[in-house]
Amino acid sequence: MRKLYAYLFVLIFMLNAVQGYSTHNRAGEITYCHISGLTYGITITTYTRTSSCQADRCELEVHFGDGTLDTIQRVNGSPCTTCGQCNNCGEEIAPDIKKNIYYTEHTYSGIGTYVLHLEDPNRNANIDNIPSSVNVTFYIESQLVIFPGLGDNCSPVLSNPPIDNGCQGAPYLHNPGAVDPDGDSLVYSLVPSLGLEGNVIDGYVFPNEIPGCENNSNLSIDPVTGTLTWDAPQCAGQYNVAIRIEEYRNGQKVGEVVRDMQIDILGNCPNDPPQITLTTPQCLIAGDLLTTTILAEDPNAGEIISLTASGEPLELASNQALFNPVSGISPITANLLWQTNCNHIKKDPYLINFKAEDDNSIISLVDFETMEIQVIAPANTLNQVTPIGSSFQLDFSTAPCDQAIGYKVYRRIDSSGYVPSGCETGVDSSLGFTLVGNTLSGVDTLFVDSSQNLLQGQKFCYLTTACYPDGSESQASNEVCSALKRDVPIITHVSVFQTDQNAGKDSVIWTNPTELDTNIILPPYTYKVYRKEGVNLADQLVYTSSNFSDFNLADTVFIDSNINTKDTAHSYRIELLGQNQSVGFSSNASSIFLQISATDEQLNLSWIDQTPWTNHQYIVYKQTANSTFAPIDTVTDAESSDLGLINDSTYCYYIKSIGTYSLEGIDSPLVNNSQIACASPFDNVAPCPVLIKDSLEDCEAFFTQIQIGLSDSICNEDAAYFRTYATFIENRDFTIIQDSFLLSDSILNFVDSTSIAACYYFTVLDSNMNESSPSDTVCFENCPIYTLPNVFTPSIDGFNDLFRPMQKRFVERIRMRIYNRWGERVFKTNNPDILWDGVHYQSLKNCTEGVYYYTCDVFFITLLGLEKVVLNGTVTLLRTGQKNPSN
Repeated sequence: MRKLYAYLFVLIFMLNAVQGYSTHNRAGEITYCHISGLTYGITITTYTRTSSCQADRCELEVHFGDGTLDTIQRVNGSPCTTCGQCNNCGEEIAPDIKKNIYYTEHTYSGIGTYVLHLEDPNRNANIDNIPSSVNVTFYIESQLVIFPGLGDNCSPVLSNPPIDNGCQGAPYLHNPGAVDPDGDSLVYSLVPSLGLEGNVIDGYVFPNEIPGCENNSNLSIDPVTGTLTWDAPQCAGQYNVAIRIEEYRNGQKVGEVVRDMQIDILGNCPNDPPQITLTTPQCLIAGDLLTTTILAEDPNAGEIISLTASGEPLELASNQALFNPVSGISPITANLLWQTNCNHIKKDPYLINFKAEDDNSIISLVDFETMEIQVIAPANTLNQVTPIGSSFQLDFSTAPCDQAIGYKVYRRIDSSGYVPSGCETGVDSSLGFTLVGNTLSGVDTLFVDSSQNLLQGQKFCYLTTACYPDGSESQASNEVCSALKRDVPIITHVSVFQTDQNAGKDSVIWTNPTELDTNIILPPYTYKVYRKEGVNLADQLVYTSSNFSDFNLADTVFIDSNINTKDTAHSYRIELLGQNQSVGFSSNASSIFLQISATDEQLNLSWIDQTPWTNHQYIVYKQTANSTFAPIDTVTDAESSDLGLINDSTYCYYIKSIGTYSLEGIDSPLVNNSQIACASPFDNVAPCPVLIKDSLEDCEAFFTQIQIGLSDSICNEDAAYFRTYATFIENRDFTIIQDSFLLSDSILNFVDSTSIAACYYFTVLDSNMNESSPSDTVCFENCPIYTLPNVFTPSIDGFNDLFRPMQKRFVERIRMRIYNRWGERVFKTNNPDILWDGVHYQSLKNCTEGVYYYTCDVFFITLLGLEKVVLNGTVTLLRTGQKNPSN
């Protein structure tokens, strides 16, 4: 007996020891940093309960993700001597919270993606969103990517320990204060806490999803700033969540760190959190000095607040931002100073996280605010834009920052007057500029724009920006405008003069060159007019003027006759010749071509025009009852609609365009007409879909019913009849099975003893045979059954003489085989009714009384097709009352 007590004592002691060993982990993360080659320094940081002395860890086992592992030592606090004796190992950073740091170095064998992880038994007890948390393994992991072209990488460092508390019914905040040493972009997300082997813990829910605590409770994390917000905890308790921090470089993921952290929520809080006030975002041009003040104050009088900060600008290798943490009685202020330079130019904003914490004796509360600081590149100077033939040469200065790797060139017609303000970088497309090219070096400051769409008569305006290695652009330069030399004719009008398929006419007008050097280009001069019909056809010469010596006497009007202006547009260009030698061509200009598409009581007008000038406005003219035309619409886009028309009536229209060249000295406005086009609206609009109102199924009575109807929408005004589509095997094509010519026939009954399995949908058609889109689909399934008796009595009395099914429904066929007790087959059939009269199917003699065995494949009709069910059983044959049995 004494020995038994001793065993029990040892067992209880061991269980308590295990439980004590396993009840300490609150939070933690794994971080790493490149040292050289394929060698990385790896740091594990855990946060444990100081009071769990017996669970103290002098060392932990880390898995490197390459199939190897190692046991690494704790490196903070006093040197470990005897673990589990509450010595000074680690660092107590808050009541009953110890911070433990373990460090090692590891060399990988080559490129790859490695998942470092730690498993440590166990989590602390009483975590409300982790069932039986005291028995759940604590697991953290990080991802390290080694790949050519990505460069060396250090994971983000988390500056703020996960020890912030919260109050029931009040918003809870935490920010890990992640700083990436390489300046990579960080993306934050919430993920479940993990357990043994990195699996999601059984029964885990996020804190705001706990039954009874989920109302008015939203848990989220800002993917950019990393601030976790729980607004607001409804139940007091302890909770664990995990924050995934992914780092991206030039759009490619280069690693991640997952912090598992604990949230303590206190009920009946006697404290209110402090509040931070700051100015964000901040915008700086490289070289600017940032000076700003951060205010922290507490609504509870007399409390002491500490104000700290973390962020990349505070960790830079040179020209760091300056911020001195402060502490004092509320309110307190602190200054942030940062002298920026060209090395600080960055596409994404810098983030500085500020934390204010009060010193309430019962529960200390915090506030987090994030300041965004954008450091942009200053603009370079666009010196001049010089026309050279049909091109422009741009000359611009080098960027003020020598980190520039090239320049982008943007162009638009006419001046925008744009001057960048604030943090505007690059050139937004809404300004009307188009990117026309770029240079590939920071010292390449000449660019020639020889685009084919550089047109005579237009003023072209340019902006340049400097480009930087991370993809950022500087502010835009000053705008400089120029125009090509006016030494060729400029077309001002291509207007349809008469609409006809054979006798149509176009009016073509142009201006004389005003900057032609007549001392070099000598008379006589000649104009040639070329016309192109359609898009892909080559142009042809249609007119040659008489020779002239004085441009003031030149004829610049041409009427192009006997052409098809009804069905196609025409494009023209003018050639100038001097002494029979070509001087140059004008830009192409086309007539407006109007197209009309018809629909129900409506005509939709659209048109195409390709002109070297800019059309700012279009006026739509419609033929009236007295055959004149009157304006009905004025638009700036090349489309218009005429509504409320009478179907099958003819309506005619033409378009008048009003445009200008941006260059001064050319007639304005420029007015041109399209051809006259006619069309008739017709009903091609389908009714609205049919509504399924109800469905009914009585499977045993072989009956189904569907009630359908129409919406009250105007689109069903001319609905004529319903159409029914069906398929009797699911996922097969539907076919029309009936048309119901009375809309009142909205209750459809289907009766079929063979099968009611089917899917149906319905459409409605109008009087013009326009068919609606399908309704929702309604499906019915059979309720098949096939039961057999266990005895039958073939005799001469006509009762129970045949072996046949007692119940049979929706059976397509069977495969029945019956055997006697010696395994001899005595009967077979494919007939679902069986109808065995007890006679041997070969000898045709009566089978003896006894038990017979059968196997039967039953093929049921279902919506998925034939479904085979195998029945195996016995049936007893009795011949009671039969006078002359045979063997």
